[in-house]
Amino acid sequence: MRKFLALGLLTLALVAPQAVLAQGAVVDVVSVGTPIRGANGLILDSRERLYVASVVGRDITILDRNNGAVLGKIGPDQGVETPDDLAFTPDGSLYWTSLLTGEVGKLAPGGAVSHQFVNTSLNSITASANGRVFASQCGFLGGSELYELDPNLVNPPRLITAALGTVCGLNGMDIGNDGFIYGPRFFTGDLARVNPDTGAFTIVATDIEFPSAVKFDSRGRLWVTDFITGRIYRVNVANGDKTVVATLNIGIDNLVIDSKDRVFVSNNVNGEIVEVLANGSTKVVRPGGLTAPGGLAVVPKGNGESVWVADLTDLLELDGATGAVQSLTDSTFRSPLDNPTTVAADGANLIITSWTDSSVQIWDPVGKQALLTIEDLGIPMNALRFQGDLIVNELLSGSVIRVSGSDPSQRTTLASGLFVPTGMAATNDALWVADWGSGVVWQIVAGGQVLATPQPVAGNLAFPEGLTVDRDGSLLVVETGTGKLLRINPANGNTSTVASGLRLGVQAPQTVAVPSVFFSDVKVGPSGTIYVSGDVDSMLYRIRPNVACTPDATNLCLVNGRFRASAHFLTKDGYSSDAFVMPIEGVDPTVPSGLVFFTPPGSGKAYSKVYDTCQFGGTDYLFFSSSLSRDEYFLWVNDTQTGALKQYYKPQGQRVGLFVDPQAFPCNP
Repeated sequence: MRKFLALGLLTLALVAPQAVLAQGAVVDVVSVGTPIRGANGLILDSRERLYVASVVGRDITILDRNNGAVLGKIGPDQGVETPDDLAFTPDGSLYWTSLLTGEVGKLAPGGAVSHQFVNTSLNSITASANGRVFASQCGFLGGSELYELDPNLVNPPRLITAALGTVCGLNGMDIGNDGFIYGPRFFTGDLARVNPDTGAFTIVATDIEFPSAVKFDSRGRLWVTDFITGRIYRVNVANGDKTVVATLNIGIDNLVIDSKDRVFVSNNVNGEIVEVLANGSTKVVRPGGLTAPGGLAVVPKGNGESVWVADLTDLLELDGATGAVQSLTDSTFRSPLDNPTTVAADGANLIITSWTDSSVQIWDPVGKQALLTIEDLGIPMNALRFQGDLIVNELLSGSVIRVSGSDPSQRTTLASGLFVPTGMAATNDALWVADWGSGVVWQIVAGGQVLATPQPVAGNLAFPEGLTVDRDGSLLVVETGTGKLLRINPANGNTSTVASGLRLGVQAPQTVAVPSVFFSDVKVGPSGTIYVSGDVDSMLYRIRPNVACTPDATNLCLVNGRFRASAHFLTKDGYSSDAFVMPIEGVDPTVPSGLVFFTPPGSGKAYSKVYDTCQFGGTDYLFFSSSLSRDEYFLWVNDTQTGALKQYYKPQGQRVGLFVDPQAFPCNP
């Protein structure tokens, strides 16, 4: 099974279908993700601020290690691309490895950025107290070479040794007081000590399932993370004895230890950052959550419905009403689950598509096993069940392929010549496909018969992705180029906006085959509720068309119920929850105000108000909010008449939150 297959660049295609066109919607967020899309390498700067690398996020996040506040990000605009590991040299230069490009990047104290290609699958990097810089291969294209780099990234790298393995050399490395390089060999389950001058190495500890990183504390003790078991070990390098200090979630990737021997650990699966305390207990510095929400499937469960989310490194089942996690299946190295990028309901099973593994799987979510895996596909983008067969979009061929349900080797091309086939939708006798590249939704099957020539249903769409059939027979399509959810009448191609202001459409780096890394999907649940995956902020949107704002404990209804305001907050102690609200009486009833309370009591509140300037000749509604809370929070305001959504964000630690948006919503959209 190929985990995260690194693929070359392509850029590609779109459109679709009878119904009453809905206007307006109540839009909220059922699940708030993490700002770190899978946390990889960790390092502390001279001020002991925590730097977190994210390959999938393509950036480095700077955190306050005490409260998890996001202090800044360094991303592609600053020359950072798919960073896996980090190191500082004594002069304050920051180095990172770029897993997909094979480069090392350097950010000098003065701000100058430079790069040097070293080799494919470049993974780990470390620096000595006297400024020597070392990097190692360990990745999906193989290789185990260990190099010393010119700190200026000018002279060619010096090969130290290529004998550390075949698939992977040293993963997260560190340098001991003896000047030797210590690092885990991920696939051999041991720790190696390497002489950086000769390349000679010895094994200092064994029997660790998948060791991912090592670091020394101030007392010279070696700490090790085990990716699969979640165990944190302390290892005696003299005799190899190991002590389990703590057990965390699966997917722990790296660690760093500060000057007071506080240990911080990253998680690649959910983006979580945890501090391991001296007694083995843990403290969440930055909570995990959705990191790369893509395809969706909604199925009934009990009196409600479950939303399955293809989250790239895991498959999540969320409660559609609360967003609570019902189940999680990781797609790590020992898992039979490939990295899920889309998911579709298939009776009691699920259909998983993974463009990173170039596979389609029939997945049993109860037994957590693959009932069928098809891997000889040309980068499948999406798959669903239609008339008993599997329908698969292929990126490389630009085709929609029918795979026989009884014999997967029997295949028929239903449509070809597409640029980037993405979303698909089907009824019992009709099939549509969205083309991201051309902006068209095509109908491929009508009345149960394959059309000799696919027919365009709607066009001029801006990068459409997710596509589904609503309960009234209309089509819903996610337009990632505009952040809108559109409704299409399949009889005449007329479109209307169901919701806007959705944060969608993360673009891929040029080294990745697909133009949009994370599939922005839409699905309709048995309740009629619409769900959309928002990849920019890793959120799951919930949309209920033609539903008025109903005030309750977490929803403010403003301006005679036209606008709905709600918030989600995170305290410095890692407590995360929806905020409680209270309308303010005694003010003009046409422009009511409200308070948004962050709990526990005393942690702060925000005052929010929508001003109706339209009645005085204005062109827009004005939104105002202020707070004195130091908590981090998202505040959402939704125009239920148009479905427009606005999002406001105050970071952790900032005492005053002030939002004045004079053009929040137009009077006549």
